Amino acid sequence: MAAQFLLTNDDGLEHPGMAALESAMAAHGATSVVAPHTMLSGCSHQVTVWRPLELTQAGANRHALDGTPADCARIGLTHVAPECEWVVSGINEGGNLGADVYISGTVAAVREGVLLGRRGIAFSHYRRRKASIDWEQASRWADEVA
Repeated sequence: MAAQFLLTNDDGLEHPGMAALESAMAAHGATSVVAPHTMLSGCSHQVTVWRPLELTQAGANRHALDGTPADCARIGLTHVAPECEWVVSGINEGGNLGADVYISGTVAAVREGVLLGRRGIAFSHYRRRKASIDWEQASRWADEVA
């Protein structure tokens, strides 16, 4: 049986890195997406505890959440797609290198999934200033890693 993946990021549901990740992971199993409705890079492992969260369906197995990446992993695994075995986050626009992993929302989403007993991987793409990212190539690299 193919694996089941919860996909998320910290750049927002409509970011090209999410499309690249969806493309890469679709070949490896069923995917469900719960991603922030807006960009939240650098939010670390912040979770929302002081207000209700709003989950909006954005397509088949695609949802936007008005919360952080850690919220997305938590809501995704407890309410949207509890059958998912993996949390896969990214593809982040920019490297998460060294101490960056402590402030990365991309990494925090995977960490939250691991705390909930799932396996996970966070994908990030380093880029030089002002250089564009080839998202098709990034998707192929993620596919190879998966």
